[in-house]
Amino acid sequence: MSPEQADAAVVSSVPVRHGRRQVNVRLREHDFRTLARAADLTGTTPGVLARALVVRGATRLLIEEDSERRALRARER
Repeated sequence: MSPEQADAAVVSSVPVRHGRRQVNVRLREHDFRTLARAADLTGTTPGVLARALVVRGATRLLIEEDSERRALRARER
């Protein structure tokens, strides 16, 4: 599954809403400092980097899950 297909799968499973959705994440101070340092290295803010990492991680999980499902189907044949 490509990242675009994963995005489409997520979008199709979520009810249509207007506007943006928000996810709040609490971090320990050490974890926030790590995120802030990484954001500084990439020339962005911690919030922008966190958003990118959440979306990338969720997309990656969907891609891996789809690959595992395909492999299981192939073994069953």
